[in-house]
Amino acid sequence: MVYLHSDINELLNYFPKSVLPEQYGGELLDMHATNFLQIVNKEQKKNTLAGQPNFF
Repeated sequence: MVYLHSDINELLNYFPKSVLPEQYGGELLDMHATNFLQIVNKEQKKNTLAGQPNFF
């Protein structure tokens, strides 16, 4: 189910500021998904899955 809100501040009734991007009234820093995936998967480069690289 999708809900549309006329006021961005209404989102704070459903989501904490820590998980909302700044543009929606939250505290989450703007970061591109590609950069995020590279940071998160940094340690995975050391591991493999069935001999294949396990990283983005």
